[in-house]
Amino acid sequence: WIHTQLIKTMGPFEWIFNTPAHHRGHHAINARYIDTNYAGILIIWDRMFGTFVKETEQPLYGTLKPLKSWNPAWANIEPWVFLWRRSKEMPTTWDKIQVWFRGPEWQPSTETVVEQPFPPEGRGYDVDTPKAYYFYIWLQYLPVAVATTMLLTFDRYIPYWIHAVAAFLLVFTMVSWSSFFEQKKWAFGAEFARLSLLSSFGIVLTRHLGDPTTGLAVIGFTILSGLSLLRCQQEAQKADTNL
Repeated sequence: WIHTQLIKTMGPFEWIFNTPAHHRGHHAINARYIDTNYAGILIIWDRMFGTFVKETEQPLYGTLKPLKSWNPAWANIEPWVFLWRRSKEMPTTWDKIQVWFRGPEWQPSTETVVEQPFPPEGRGYDVDTPKAYYFYIWLQYLPVAVATTMLLTFDRYIPYWIHAVAAFLLVFTMVSWSSFFEQKKWAFGAEFARLSLLSSFGIVLTRHLGDPTTGLAVIGFTILSGLSLLRCQQEAQKADTNL
């Protein structure tokens, strides 16, 4: 609820608690809102430490350095890669070290500060993805969401190794799906590999649980998914031919 735009202001409640009006500023890249409203629940901490800003202008959401990718795994790795590359470019050893501890806006004294355009150029990111892939991923998303909910709900009854494998498959799934949106050449290979791993996981579950129902359901789902993926590929190729 904290991320909605439907709720505007909440009166005296906002004096103490974090609300959508406060949190919208946290996600904005307007100069007024940069590094403000860190609160999770209580906004009084921002008020006490001078990081509170009241919402007075329309927030422009995003990041000052836009991520040109749909890959959530890369989204978590890219900032570290950026720091590593920036560190290598620094003229002195001390500057190379400082990069890792200074704020994002820090510049070495030998470097000229270049004013960045606002809003940042190329703020949006989109790829013309065939509609057939949206349909396929939507069908895949539903069972993945259900399985993830079951893992979180009954986590105390599920062995750690199943959690570990499921977590790996979940990350693999996000990377694979993002490759479709970005039109990567390896998208189909990654998705078929994911379905193969999922099917293998179903076989292991069948042996572990001693009940073939769960395993057979997973295997059946992966087979249908593979057939659906081939069909979506044909539809996508047909659409490209018509264009």
